[in-house]
Amino acid sequence: MITDIILLIFACAFILAGNKYLLKVRHLKKVGKTAVAIVMRNNYKKNTSYGSVNKGYYYPVVRFTTESGDIITKELNFGRYPPMSEGGEIELLYDPANPREAEAASAMAFSPWLFIAIGVAAFILATLELLEITNLIQ
Repeated sequence: MITDIILLIFACAFILAGNKYLLKVRHLKKVGKTAVAIVMRNNYKKNTSYGSVNKGYYYPVVRFTTESGDIITKELNFGRYPPMSEGGEIELLYDPANPREAEAASAMAFSPWLFIAIGVAAFILATLELLEITNLIQ
């Protein structure tokens, strides 16, 4: 029973995180400007998840120039494995009112929906477990 409740909390957290990111993506698509960024380096961050296969992810640090000429250097929010090529280019979408709010255009297409889908699936499973309709988690 406690495992089911933990799964339910996990599911709600994923749904909320996906929804928050989806709102950010919609805002950027509405008011954002595109820029081509250069990958300056990749910051390695160890994955603390139990049983992690690759032990960590590389977060690209990119530099781009805004429409108004400001140069922005920023670590992107989503890690990758393997790392992006240093000196390589990536298309960003940024908020002109706050250029540090920038995301890789490629990550915005599916990332929020992936979080929401995982959350909904976990929510359904946890609910079925709590109602004792299934007994998959022991």
